[in-house]
Amino acid sequence: MVKLHHTGLAPDWDTIAPKDWSRWQSIANKTQGVVTPGNAVSVLGLVLVLWGLADIVDGSPTSGLLKIVAGRIMDLLDGAVAHKTATKSPLGEATDASVDKLELAIALPVLVWAGILPLLVGLAIALQNITNVVLAFIAKKRGNEIHPSKYGKISTMFQWGAMGMYLLRGGVFTNSSGFMPQILYISASIVAITSLCFGAAATYTYAQAALAKTLPTPHN
Repeated sequence: MVKLHHTGLAPDWDTIAPKDWSRWQSIANKTQGVVTPGNAVSVLGLVLVLWGLADIVDGSPTSGLLKIVAGRIMDLLDGAVAHKTATKSPLGEATDASVDKLELAIALPVLVWAGILPLLVGLAIALQNITNVVLAFIAKKRGNEIHPSKYGKISTMFQWGAMGMYLLRGGVFTNSSGFMPQILYISASIVAITSLCFGAAATYTYAQAALAKTLPTPHN
């Protein structure tokens, strides 16, 4: 299972004596959690996805798809890298989640504009993600602790899987004859619906956190 980039209120290295810090933990501490292996993997994934989308706009769907796949693999690895190096932090968790949202926010209009992603599917995915972001924001404003949901992570994986299949159908196999384009379209639609189901579970989780009662602040 994908390692979620979850952490507490303090970074990993704060729970370890400075004399026992690894080189990466020392660097993370000096940069206040900005320079970590997990963050580097997250940023590399973002660059690859944006590069892939640029290729698609330029009319090179095959190279674009390969770069997007490589970028999304980075997203699957960043949490594991942070965990392995004991450099998880609130900033790293926020970076991971922000990169996911930024990639999707750019990819959806690009793929719809390119005629690869059906408008209705793009709108459904966008609406669900906007809802989750709003609920997460409300939860944090109310002082309720919230982390990226495993359902949200799975939903994101399926969303990108669906977009990849639509890209294969509308970009790579656009001039192919036979049943391949139809099979890809049907498969992509099924995967997209599955992503919305997992996304709904994530929405429920975020709604619980947003609507949970906050404990009153004690007064002296």
